Amino acid sequence: MSGAFPRTLGSFASDGYRRSAVWTAVVLAILGAWAAWFFAAPITVYEVSSAARLEVDHALHPLSAPADGVVISSSLSLDRPVRAGDVLVELESRTERLQLEEERVRLAGMGPQVQSLRDEIAAEERALADARQEGQAALGEARAQLDAAETAARFSGEQLKSMERLKAEGQVAEIDYLRARSEAEKNRSQAQAIRLELERRGRDQSKQENERQARLGRLKGELSRMDGQAASSRAASERLENDIQRRLVRAPADGRVVEVAPLQAGTFLTAGDRIGAVLASGRLKLIASFPAAGALGRVRPGQQARLRLAGFPWMQYGTVPATVASVASEVRDGGIRVELDVFPDPKSGIPLQHGLPGTVEVEVERLTPAALALRSLGRRLSPVAPETVVLLPAQ
Repeated sequence: MSGAFPRTLGSFASDGYRRSAVWTAVVLAILGAWAAWFFAAPITVYEVSSAARLEVDHALHPLSAPADGVVISSSLSLDRPVRAGDVLVELESRTERLQLEEERVRLAGMGPQVQSLRDEIAAEERALADARQEGQAALGEARAQLDAAETAARFSGEQLKSMERLKAEGQVAEIDYLRARSEAEKNRSQAQAIRLELERRGRDQSKQENERQARLGRLKGELSRMDGQAASSRAASERLENDIQRRLVRAPADGRVVEVAPLQAGTFLTAGDRIGAVLASGRLKLIASFPAAGALGRVRPGQQARLRLAGFPWMQYGTVPATVASVASEVRDGGIRVELDVFPDPKSGIPLQHGLPGTVEVEVERLTPAALALRSLGRRLSPVAPETVVLLPAQ
């Protein structure tokens, strides 16, 4: 018995040492794993938005009354698909339509009158050209006759001078001298008559041409006046057509009617009254606002993100993947506007649509816990407010 007791004590001591060694090894392994994680394992850092909302590329187009008027008809109904240019509401435009018809009748009546004036002006211009040509020919003929008469008068005058010398010498009979003098006077009178006739014809031609020019000027003035009236009537017609079109509320883009005011025939609208809205067809995009202190310089295009929608618990519905598309460079209301492209899963049960709010988490960097601890310590010692981040293990 005396020998068994010491052996039992030794066995207990040996077992205690072995258990201590095992526990020490376990603790050291845990500390080593923790140290490896703390200094080497990367952790994803997410910047979280202060607000986010799904929007359609072309956004919402409000519909408003373009002018004062009474509603004639309305085809506005919620969720109705529309095409750009579809007439949705028509306001009363009877007065404008009557004025437009009056202008069109007036303009139609001016057409034949204007054409008649143009034809008359063309005929008058042709007559003026013909009369001018005929007058020039007649004056040319008269000038030729005058030249011939003046030549004959000069010849008979020279002949008379010769007869006078011969008469003084007694070599010519008196009757021959008288005959030569009569011939010279006759030729001189004929030349004078032709000269006077030429001057008269010139004056008559100028008078007739001036009269035709004056008539032509009056016709052209009348044509200009009627052209001005026609242009004024066309402008009035265009203005009235524009006024009529302005009283038709049309769909500004392809999409769906998402807002409708209670309208019925006879409702009076004032210019600017909101009567509905059309949500344009387009690609969904994500608009988020991030605190400026954490987003500036850290949120950049191309970064991966995820959207958690309010009303759809992410544990049940999951998140919507997204990518940063653009980042504003100016701070507005303490935040930075960020636009993201969304990539919804067709199998997801989330009905993505315009206006859904949520929260966006953008992956900004990956750091080890040691680096994050040092950064947090530095921020605690700094007066700058710390950023809001979500830390998750890197995948």
